Amino acid sequence: MARKGGAPGNLKPFVKGNDPRRNLKGAPPVLPELKEALRAILSEQVKGKTKLEIVLRSLQKRASNGDVRAIQELLDRFYGKTKQNYAIEGLPQDISINVLSKESADKLKDFLKDDKPD
Repeated sequence: MARKGGAPGNLKPFVKGNDPRRNLKGAPPVLPELKEALRAILSEQVKGKTKLEIVLRSLQKRASNGDVRAIQELLDRFYGKTKQNYAIEGLPQDISINVLSKESADKLKDFLKDDKPD
């Protein structure tokens, strides 16, 4: 637990340059063996159906019974996740952002050049 007013006594800040605690290689890659193992397990047949079909039918039953998480998972997998919208507060409401084509941007640049006083 951190002490009030500062960092815990047993923690030290990173040293600039080569600090042995830093992970310079990044996160480890996803294990290809794991993907192959999952593919093999989910493609196994049980009573004429693959295990993947059994899992999906179970998820569908839960969604049919009103399980919101199951509904969300099915919709996300089928339609893709919805885009998140962000609102910025404190700005005037009449601001609009328009994207110009290259041709329009060039015309605007030429117009602004001509408008400058000499």
